[in-house]
Amino acid sequence: MFLTIHAATGVIIGQTTNNVTLAFFFGLIFHFVLDMIPHGDQALMRKDRMAKIRLIGSIATVDAVIMGIFLSFIFNRALGLHYLPIAASVVGSILPDFFVGLAELTNNKIKWLSKFQSFHAHLHHFPLFENFEPNLKTGIVMQAIILVFLTGLIL
Repeated sequence: MFLTIHAATGVIIGQTTNNVTLAFFFGLIFHFVLDMIPHGDQALMRKDRMAKIRLIGSIATVDAVIMGIFLSFIFNRALGLHYLPIAASVVGSILPDFFVGLAELTNNKIKWLSKFQSFHAHLHHFPLFENFEPNLKTGIVMQAIILVFLTGLIL
């Protein structure tokens, strides 16, 4: 899933708890749950390393800008007094993708990052959805619909 989807989920989790630690860990857990849903990035993982880094880097840059705009809007309009749990949950919900990116950039030379990346990649191919692999364009549309739904829950 795009960072924006993970962050939106983090906002929802953070809004439902006043506990910073629980918010962080639930954000982290829901990252993995969301990544089990096919979302159009499976073909990206099969590209050679440099092509993958360039393409994912471009997508991640656009995604980070959209996430920043989204979070700015949310933090300015709808959060009430739950800033710390929301921030903790958002961090927990996007942290796994930063670890995967770091593993990719270091060419999996850091042992724990390499193991984490393998675990993360395994979740992207959850057996329940093994016969459903949308392309990137379909995945973007699916995630846009999910983002609209999550935004409705937040506001």
